[in-house]
Amino acid sequence: MLIGIGFLLMAGGVPISSPAMFGFLASTVHDNGWSWLFAGLFVSFFTVAGHAMCYAAFRKFGPSVWSKIVRRYPGMLGAISRIRLSGAQGKPFDPALLLLRWIGVGYSQVFWMLGLSGHDASSTLRILFLADIFWAGVWSFGLTKLLVDAPLVGRYLTRFGWALLILSLAGYGLRRFLRQKSS
Repeated sequence: MLIGIGFLLMAGGVPISSPAMFGFLASTVHDNGWSWLFAGLFVSFFTVAGHAMCYAAFRKFGPSVWSKIVRRYPGMLGAISRIRLSGAQGKPFDPALLLLRWIGVGYSQVFWMLGLSGHDASSTLRILFLADIFWAGVWSFGLTKLLVDAPLVGRYLTRFGWALLILSLAGYGLRRFLRQKSS
């Protein structure tokens, strides 16, 4: 269940490394004998739930924090304007959102922006949720095959996941420390 919560938090925007999470998943798949399909559905459920919660929270509470976000990330204003424009023109889906979703940089922020855009994004969300399910299935299948075909790699994948998680947390802490020191 802890792995599921990790995927939920990652989908919500908490900076957790996806290779780390999939490393933990690989270990769980191996230890519990899960099939790749079950692992994919497990990851899909928590990822879609995290994205849905983000969208709903930003749709509900976004206007009250909008000015803070624009001040901190000025580039977001253009992205939100583009989403609002595509929604006003009746376009059900912007392919740029799918690209952002798959490259990792905009993994969670796509759902934040959709919520902040102020329009009903249910048709876009359906496409992005299907992309989440496909994404989880591809990674789960790949990891399961890797564990069967190359058990040595699978053994080190969890260690790599822990190292990434620890380094991510250390980097975040160092960045926060340096920001406070310079203020």
